[in-house]
Amino acid sequence: MLNSLILKPLIYTHHAFRETFRIPRTLITVVIIVCGIAMPLVILKGITDGLVKQQEEDFQKSPSATTIQVAASTTSGPITRTLEQTLLAHPAISSVIPDTTKIVDLSANHGMQNVTGVTVRCTATHDPLLKFYDAQIDLGQEPSIVLNRSLAEELQIPFEERPDQRLDVRGTPRVELVIHRNTDQGIVSETLSVIVSAITDFGTNAPICYLHRDVVAHLEDYQEGRSVDLYGWAGLTKSAPVSFESYLAFSKQPFSTADLLKLHAHGLNAELLESSTSSGEQLRSLYGLLQPHDLFVYRLYADGANLQEDSLPLLTMSTKSVESLTDVDDIIVPWSEPISTKIDGADQVIVGISLHRRWLKSLFLDESSPFRSAAEPFEIHLPTGRTSGLECLLQHGDGEPVPLTVTSSILKPVITSHQSSTPALFAPWKFAAQQTLQQFLPNKSSQKKVIAAKPIASAPLSLNPVAVVPASLLAHLKALDRGEVQFDVAVGRFVPIRSEAEYYQARVVAENIELVPEADAFLSQLGFATVSQRTRVEELLSYAQTLELLVFVVGGTVLFFGFWTLTAALAENTDRKKRSIGVLRVMGIGPLGVAYIVILRGLFIGLVAGAMTIPLAYIAAHLLTEHVAACQVSLLHLQQVFGLAVGACFLGALIPAVLASFISPAEILRESGSI
Repeated sequence: MLNSLILKPLIYTHHAFRETFRIPRTLITVVIIVCGIAMPLVILKGITDGLVKQQEEDFQKSPSATTIQVAASTTSGPITRTLEQTLLAHPAISSVIPDTTKIVDLSANHGMQNVTGVTVRCTATHDPLLKFYDAQIDLGQEPSIVLNRSLAEELQIPFEERPDQRLDVRGTPRVELVIHRNTDQGIVSETLSVIVSAITDFGTNAPICYLHRDVVAHLEDYQEGRSVDLYGWAGLTKSAPVSFESYLAFSKQPFSTADLLKLHAHGLNAELLESSTSSGEQLRSLYGLLQPHDLFVYRLYADGANLQEDSLPLLTMSTKSVESLTDVDDIIVPWSEPISTKIDGADQVIVGISLHRRWLKSLFLDESSPFRSAAEPFEIHLPTGRTSGLECLLQHGDGEPVPLTVTSSILKPVITSHQSSTPALFAPWKFAAQQTLQQFLPNKSSQKKVIAAKPIASAPLSLNPVAVVPASLLAHLKALDRGEVQFDVAVGRFVPIRSEAEYYQARVVAENIELVPEADAFLSQLGFATVSQRTRVEELLSYAQTLELLVFVVGGTVLFFGFWTLTAALAENTDRKKRSIGVLRVMGIGPLGVAYIVILRGLFIGLVAGAMTIPLAYIAAHLLTEHVAACQVSLLHLQQVFGLAVGACFLGALIPAVLASFISPAEILRESGSI
């Protein structure tokens, strides 16, 4: 039984294969019919694809084909690096190129040829504009530049014109790019050597050149006063502005109500520090470096600020401006909370103290402890045991190390064993009482002398003595933690971190021309004003869709009538073999076996027809492309043709197979006269 199930299909297949090639005339007829169905379809598809591709290629030769000109608006806001990442995340957008310019001077041949007022524009590696002119742009220590033809001629850069009107640079000529910067001392300049990688004709005689966008960003950094380490350009020596968390006001007299109102009118609140609390005494004594005695010490902070929060609103008023707001003789000390950092690799707590008036110095344990208000380059007063005149390095976080000069050693911070018995809360009333009693006490003692008295007995405040730095240095370190500044090693100053680059015009490049409408629509949704070839691309896509519809209609018609022609031919061929089919039935082959043989014969014919159609279609497409019109036949098209030939023969054999399976052996024998 098992052998019968295996042998029968093999016998039927062998019989079908033999019947396929037994009469070549019949086979050739059916193959011609199949080729007549498949060939027009593949040629029509190839011609339409060729026309579309040719138009796309002609369109893509224009650098504006995939480029969208973008202008920022009040809705979209300026374009930043963050927004760039958002745009590049869209699948239809491949690159964003800022449309910013700089004005530089160029010189060549050791300064023999000079051109001033040259406009530098941004480009990138995959800029369609450079691709159109067959130009390349590189980065590095010596970047490359693309010059306009008129500019190259003025600089006498050697080049030659190719037959396709493209320009080739001879050799590797270099030009010197000169960038200028305005300073308080006048205009200063730096020079950058660049390699001329290409010369193009932009259709204008204006002095225009293209540099990579990162090089243009370095030019902008230099003009804004920042150092450019890549090219060895030093920045300006102007430091970043400083801001403080609060001010400490030291006064021999309490603030009056008028003083408090003036401070409040300028956005400052005053908190009287009490010596009865540890935190209050710590600030009053500047972490044990000062003996405030009966001084009134106020902490001035921004109006509305919460002192319990870690970060307070920053203050930028000068100390003299704050002192002018009060009528009392007070000294304002800019204050930032001390921080722990590393000095020569060792942990150290630093306090920032700067004074511009002298009378408060007499109350310090070491009068050299505080710094002047402007103390740059930065210095440091270290605890006892460090030698003056040496340099040390301050390393804070991941920033650059800050070199400091050790100017003197200071005493260990102490607190006096003698403290005023009067709480700070009642000090104003005590002062008023003293003023009244002084009218009746002619031999009153000098308050200034009492305040300036040095303590005799003292006790350590902490096991780790603090170091003193200028208040501006501590403020810069705080700004460094906030990510607002960085230490510029080239100039030895803290400078503002380059804010995120903003520009208002750009060239957005789509992945391909089909995605230009999608990219344009996305940019319009973000509020940008756009100029692109969107309308032309949509027309081209509509044209391609129209041709696809034409292929579908014509191909469907050919396939429909060709299918019935093929079915009729196979049915006629099967009808001529009725006698053979009757013999097979007499020999014991059932209806399913007969249908199997007929269908298999149709598949064999389809394989032959498909194998013949592929080379014929390829030859026809080549001849049409060479002499008539572009016919783009791809491997996918040939595979589809082969599948169409086999499928058509398979479907065309189904009806003859069904009819053959119903043929009666007796009827065939009766018609042939055997009965």
